[in-house]
Amino acid sequence: MIGRPGPLLTMRMRGDLDGLLEPVPELREMTRLTWLTTPAVEATAPAVLTSVKKLEFLRGMNAHQLDSSMLPTERRRFPSTPPASRRRLDQRVLLPRRPRTPRPGT
Repeated sequence: MIGRPGPLLTMRMRGDLDGLLEPVPELREMTRLTWLTTPAVEATAPAVLTSVKKLEFLRGMNAHQLDSSMLPTERRRFPSTPPASRRRLDQRVLLPRRPRTPRPGT
């Protein structure tokens, strides 16, 4: 039997989770959820600082105290990476393929 998440969802936690979906002016009107799931694209000092700020934000939400033992190993290792079934299609996959032309001499 799966337990109810009631004890975990305190009023503060509910407010924090709702806040993830609201646009934040400091983040150029981006939601915190989008900000948290956007990976760094370069290894620079500002990118490292942004990653540290993300960790501080999650720690402020007490995310480090949540029990993740029920999650599959893959989700615990890479929590921000969607499972293969939910990954977005790559742009190349969406482009139409050129028909194969037979090679001369075959």
